[in-house]
Amino acid sequence: CGSQPPALVVRPCSARDSDAGLRAAAEGLYESLADAFARSANLRVAGRESLLALGRGQANPQHVAEVLDVDYVLSGEIVPTTVSVRSHIVLWHRGETAPVWVDEQESPRQQLFRIVVPLIARVHTSLIAAPVSAPVVQAVPISSQDLYWLGRHYWYQRTPESLARALGYFQRAAAENPQFAQAY
Repeated sequence: CGSQPPALVVRPCSARDSDAGLRAAAEGLYESLADAFARSANLRVAGRESLLALGRGQANPQHVAEVLDVDYVLSGEIVPTTVSVRSHIVLWHRGETAPVWVDEQESPRQQLFRIVVPLIARVHTSLIAAPVSAPVVQAVPISSQDLYWLGRHYWYQRTPESLARALGYFQRAAAENPQFAQAY
């Protein structure tokens, strides 16, 4: 990489379930991670639009790294269990056949977003040799994030009924936490 900071792409997290709430949580986890890394002066982050060129398929991380010309690929999956969810997050380095690391955690669904800050720190530690300050991540009550991502899920359906439902979720998230700007 020379003097340039390492380049990273965060792939959208998949949800191994048809549950709208779980899919929204997976999307929210992706957005939280991608947004935090984009704010870091110590990383170059490929935008979501770059991933659109690859399509929705499950392209191999090495292929993604080559096509997007990035050093690292972060991918994840959310898997429901009988009473909770398991997050499976993997960091890949371009040109390596084995992952840099795999992070698996099981937690209650409503606490899924508590893994974000530790994951940000772990990625920073893995990608950047010198100690750095992690990007500032605003602590948001889990329920506000859940409401927001459910709203996003319905927003993207683009029907009159789903848009009305999305607006309701956004308003509830904003009422619960007026400092949560994304809900507005």
